[in-house]
Amino acid sequence: METEAIDNLIKDLDLKPGTELFGAHGLVKQITKRLVETVLEAELEEHLGCPRASAAKSPAQPRNGTSSSG
Repeated sequence: METEAIDNLIKDLDLKPGTELFGAHGLVKQITKRLVETVLEAELEEHLGCPRASAAKSPAQPRNGTSSSG
């Protein structure tokens, strides 16, 4: 990631004195959580071949638990 993009992210955060950086509700944990979610979503999209929203609109698949067992 470019340094300029990181600098812009930090400016957009508009951190105030006393902002919790570490800990259960800290900024680092929130950023890490969002980063992991984004990466996992991209991996899942790559694996399934479609974004999450379009997957919900697709017809029922025989192995997704919605078909009747015969």
